[in-house]
Amino acid sequence: MSETVIAQEQGLRDRTIAWSAGQIAVQIYRDVPSLLLLFYMTQVLGISPGLAGGAIFVPKLIVAVLADLGAGWFSDRLKESNRRAHLLLLGAVISPPLLVLLFQAPADGTEMMRALQVSLVLSAYMIVFSLFSVPHLALGTQISADPGRRTAAMAWRTAMAAVGLLVAASVAPILVERFGGGAAGYSLMAWILAGICLVTLLIAWWGSRHIDIRDAARAIPGAAARASARTMGRWRALAANRAALGLLGAFLCQLCAMGMAYATLAYLFSFNLEFPNPLETIGIMVLLTSVMAMAMQPIWVAVSGKIGRRAVYLLGLLGYTFSLCLIAFAPAGNSLWVYVGGVIMGTFQSACFTTAFSLLSDVIEHDREISGESRAGFFSALFTIIDKVGFALGGTLLVGLVLEFTGFVAGQPTQSKDALSGITLGFALLPAFFNVLSMALLLFVYPREKPAAAASQRPAAEV
Repeated sequence: MSETVIAQEQGLRDRTIAWSAGQIAVQIYRDVPSLLLLFYMTQVLGISPGLAGGAIFVPKLIVAVLADLGAGWFSDRLKESNRRAHLLLLGAVISPPLLVLLFQAPADGTEMMRALQVSLVLSAYMIVFSLFSVPHLALGTQISADPGRRTAAMAWRTAMAAVGLLVAASVAPILVERFGGGAAGYSLMAWILAGICLVTLLIAWWGSRHIDIRDAARAIPGAAARASARTMGRWRALAANRAALGLLGAFLCQLCAMGMAYATLAYLFSFNLEFPNPLETIGIMVLLTSVMAMAMQPIWVAVSGKIGRRAVYLLGLLGYTFSLCLIAFAPAGNSLWVYVGGVIMGTFQSACFTTAFSLLSDVIEHDREISGESRAGFFSALFTIIDKVGFALGGTLLVGLVLEFTGFVAGQPTQSKDALSGITLGFALLPAFFNVLSMALLLFVYPREKPAAAASQRPAAEV
């Protein structure tokens, strides 16, 4: 191998690692509100679960969808990668103060006023989140023209997501308890995480400035002029794209399940399993989950090359569902039981994300070959919309309604039997139902993977 080729390989690997660091911030911005905000609003601010869930759901659904579509539209008009990457720099500057503000206790007022203040801050938070999360994913689809390298890049992304998960769902809860809990504990936690997000987004911006724009270099001659750039044309193309519809539907159901489990985890550990330090126990469990997710990345990439990425996705959904049931029905106070569940969760959750985003890159590439137009920003926006809508629908609205209708009382140290059953329903049983729907979409809507696609996978070490 010549020195030039070695240098190119090294440059590709460095850009991939630097780009993937931004996923730490993306994961923190997604997971901290998903895991802690509903619990914070009910137990610290004293807002009823139904009202709190609605206050989070509206910004996550309406504001996030519009913001993601706008960010995708704008990102596709910055097709030179160095210009698209500058959105990461803008997000690095604006987003940390909003994370801090989200966990600043509102001034005294009615329950409705407290909920409205959180909802307004969250709306601004979601707009800025879209500003850097959509172009970040779009940049990842441009790293290489080779499906195997894109899978390896997404494995790096998933590994960094595991680091972000470690910070958001392990370090953050531990910090809250170590800082004394209550409003002060949540506020100090938000300041520390905001600093981490600033650093990781700056690293991602620095590395992403030199990602080659392969879509422009490999455009089909004359096709771009014939392709429609109108928004309606894109939606018509999506409606006719069976692979995209099957993948997006499966991903939505998966994230509804995950959102419900995230949002009810603190309730499960506090009331059903009766841990004396529930947030700290969550932190240790998620630490194990994150370590396993990172360790399994090269293994899942190798397995996907043998049995196909769709099969790995299905296997991941089955294992993740089993881990939720194992944790939900653990004996009260038995931390070892939930730690084992966390290890299993990390093992299989990583399979879902690695294959989902790898399959997305195939959908984008196939669309480009047909239309001659680069729509990476559009499809990336759809995926980030699905991400946020799934977590908003499952992790706030559905959980809030389940807790409300089963009699959960905000701010109380103990709950009724019906409320405890509602927590179990929200953490394991309803997520299992959504995961079954996800598997059905992968089996019957998403087309069977071609053997050549599976065979082209390379382990993450090659990027």
